[in-house]
Amino acid sequence: MRMEDIQTLAYQFADKMGVRSFSKNRRKAAYKWFQGPNPNLSNQKPEALLAARASGFNPTVVEQ
Repeated sequence: MRMEDIQTLAYQFADKMGVRSFSKNRRKAAYKWFQGPNPNLSNQKPEALLAARASGFNPTVVEQ
């Protein structure tokens, strides 16, 4: 997900939960919120799918 997507989701979640700390005009969390110390967020890149896992994921194997 892009940083902007996470900021928008954070605003939407806070709005539903009744938290009023985000700007209603921008409709997303501030950049400082995203960059701030938050142990529950991390920026990770997905790992490539290993060939062995990809070859084992076929209709026959899945059906069994």
